[in-house]
Amino acid sequence: MVWLYAQPRMLLLYCYTILTPFFVFSIATGRDTAANWVAALLGVLMTLDVIEQFGRLWWHKALTYISVLLVFYLLSTAVIAIQDPSNSWAGRTPLQRALAIDLRLAVMVFTLVVLVHHLVSIPRSAFVRLLELQLVVGLLLSLFGLLQVSLQALSNTSITFQPTNEAFQLRNNIFRMGREQIFRASSVFNEPSYFGFYLVPLLVKATFAFRHKIYVFGKKWLHISVMIVLLLAFSANFTLTAILALAATVLLVAILSLKSSPKVSLLVISVICVVFSLILLSPIGDFLLARAERAVGLADLSTLARVFSGYVGVLVFWENPWVGVGPGGFAFHYPSMGIFVDKELMHTPLNIWLTFLTDVGIVGFIPFACFLWAILSTGWRNRTRDPLVHIYSWSVISLLVLLTTVDLWYIDLVWLELAMLLALSTGPSLFRQTTETKDSWDNLVPTDN
Repeated sequence: MVWLYAQPRMLLLYCYTILTPFFVFSIATGRDTAANWVAALLGVLMTLDVIEQFGRLWWHKALTYISVLLVFYLLSTAVIAIQDPSNSWAGRTPLQRALAIDLRLAVMVFTLVVLVHHLVSIPRSAFVRLLELQLVVGLLLSLFGLLQVSLQALSNTSITFQPTNEAFQLRNNIFRMGREQIFRASSVFNEPSYFGFYLVPLLVKATFAFRHKIYVFGKKWLHISVMIVLLLAFSANFTLTAILALAATVLLVAILSLKSSPKVSLLVISVICVVFSLILLSPIGDFLLARAERAVGLADLSTLARVFSGYVGVLVFWENPWVGVGPGGFAFHYPSMGIFVDKELMHTPLNIWLTFLTDVGIVGFIPFACFLWAILSTGWRNRTRDPLVHIYSWSVISLLVLLTTVDLWYIDLVWLELAMLLALSTGPSLFRQTTETKDSWDNLVPTDN
């Protein structure tokens, strides 16, 4: 019976890993993704597994905390339904908005439970394969982005990749600054900032994997090549938020390593200074400085919109600190401020912390904070037992840094990283003394232990 679902399970996990970057697509509606359908199939296999094990389901306190958060969201939505507010924004009522947010969170909680259930049973070699898959897919998407830039530079034209997700409109890929223009690589994503969001944790994983001598397909030269391509694509993407998030993550690595490895910390800080200096001396240096000057001078609309969203988020939370204003309720408070209001958008605080604080207040934020702490603290304690735990710990940290400035907490990419870290740091594979001498794509069956 184990073999009947073991092989499909691994194939689906590989498939899910490949599909997670493509969160701009849809299959049946304007919000679901191909990865969601794979997660549903994994859910069917999990159900069969639980039936075979007479109701036994692997569980962790982190899953309890996130389930409690979902309950708070549902209760808050029930309160909105009872009050039945009649106002609307961007074609949605508060209840419709709340139900949509609840559905997003429910899908992500379900996905997390399903992924962790399967990941805790796979051998360590399969985790290595999943990491390699992430890097290879990142390599292909980065090459596509670099191809965009090359064609733009050579022929002043660009290839486009029209997404099927009609919920998002294709953004302009030209970053305008006065009369000058820089083409920003967006790869298959519908706007450059999404590509930057995708590249940051990928660069972090590639760097830490190289440090721990975990190379793509066991080839050092190939791994170095992948890192170079990722860095080139990151530079061609030119997303200021991604640049700052990566710099903040690297600086955090240096600070936390200062006591145990002062030489490494000083080397990291020196590398940051050298790279930043090279960027300033490069052709894009002037544009980066100009963007920074506009931001400091409160003349950059993108930066102002982000700052203002955060400011309004703080005000909304301050006025409703304990239970918030309901799931997605921020969107109905934001327009009253009358600044940077797009009537076609359901505005958010653009900050994961303020999003949950404004949605369900301190009462709901506590289980969310406990959820993250349960995963991160467990991973940090076990980071010396397995390099993979260390790699995914920093990947999750980089994502949390990014989510401080963007509202993409609901995408599959985030929850896959959380599931990987939780499974690696708590599952049997962490404590299993593996004697594998050869990692193979044919190793699809979890070891019995």
